[in-house]
Amino acid sequence: MKLLTEMIDNVKTTFIQSNKFKTIVIKVLFRGKNAHDSATQRSLLSRLLANSTAKYPTKKELTNKLYDLYEASFSVGSSPIYENSIVSFNLEFVNSKYLPDKKVTKEAFEFLHEAIFYPNITKNQFDEKVFQEEKRLLKVSIENIYNNKNRYALRRLLDHMCPDEPSSISPLGDLEVLKNLTSKDLALTYQKMISEDEVSVYCLGDFDIEEMKSYLINNLKIAKLSSKTVNYPLHFNEIRKNITSKEISEEQDINQTKLMIGFRTNTYPTDKLLPALIVFNIMYGGLYVSDLFQVVREKHSLAYEIASQVISEAGLLIVNAGIEKSQINQATSLIINEFRKYQEGRINHELFEVAKTNLLNDLKELEDDPYSIINFIYRRHLFNLSPNVDDYIKQIQNVTLEDVIAVAKNIELDTIYTLTNKAGEHYGA
Repeated sequence: MKLLTEMIDNVKTTFIQSNKFKTIVIKVLFRGKNAHDSATQRSLLSRLLANSTAKYPTKKELTNKLYDLYEASFSVGSSPIYENSIVSFNLEFVNSKYLPDKKVTKEAFEFLHEAIFYPNITKNQFDEKVFQEEKRLLKVSIENIYNNKNRYALRRLLDHMCPDEPSSISPLGDLEVLKNLTSKDLALTYQKMISEDEVSVYCLGDFDIEEMKSYLINNLKIAKLSSKTVNYPLHFNEIRKNITSKEISEEQDINQTKLMIGFRTNTYPTDKLLPALIVFNIMYGGLYVSDLFQVVREKHSLAYEIASQVISEAGLLIVNAGIEKSQINQATSLIINEFRKYQEGRINHELFEVAKTNLLNDLKELEDDPYSIINFIYRRHLFNLSPNVDDYIKQIQNVTLEDVIAVAKNIELDTIYTLTNKAGEHYGA
């Protein structure tokens, strides 16, 4: 795999050459600010842009066009990376090397140009019928968070833990904001994104770079994506000390208690100890052989499910567990005690090696999926880190037991959140 990044018509463009795939993937990413007053708009906008354009105003017509492009796949997604909101246009199509019709690449780039620059907007508003349908579907998705108690509990933990931070912003959006949105509002959101967002383009596949540049310039018309003067922050690294931990409890008509424990890692993507934090998380609760799984679930039979995850750009470590209400205190104590063992240097050497091996295998498998490759490189670019997977693999290989202990000592308990049933519950719901 070969990697080349350069500016084309003032747009940062990355070419990833690989002969592992018979398709070409083009990803155009718009980076704006992740904020409470715009998250819902960008979430709904991505849905509208994914399902219709001015030339293909219905989902059926757009699907038929993709079918004509030898069943190309197209999507638009919206996701946060802490204080950044990313809207991405994704197109994957068969490499013309394997087709009798050599025009498919040109037509694919022209379709992407249509999708980005000519949405289904007339008289400064999106088509009302399409708008109302996508608004309805987004409403259902947001409401479903309440029904999925794991997702709901995580959102409530972040609400209490990070009330004034981007982590508390739901990537899907807010029902109250959604209710008042109009098709004209979304047209304005689109115009703001096109005119202000920083843009990056990624091309992955088996291609000639000069030929790909020609398609970008002449068919995608990449100059229209020229980088803007608005500067968005790259990352958040406010180090938090002297945290006073808090406990929050909520009651609902549920069968199984959800326990969420939030820690501040004080380690961020640009920190040297970030690889050690990733290894720590795998050892602590990221694998079926991790300490939390073995101690809380297997040895003490306290959890139906338990795992930990790191949100590196936000400096957060989250433990989630499904338990019985009567066992909240015991489960919480065990989770915290297992964490303290790392701070005290009591580490399972065998688990340390298993965690590193697992991470290294995941990184090697990353190259089997084109979107995983692009997403990895894009995130590395965001934080001004080496985009080379082999460089990151070496960092993981070089993590020591001392590094894991050091990173654990930086972690602080912040919030314990429980979602329980008023009248008691039965296990295993």
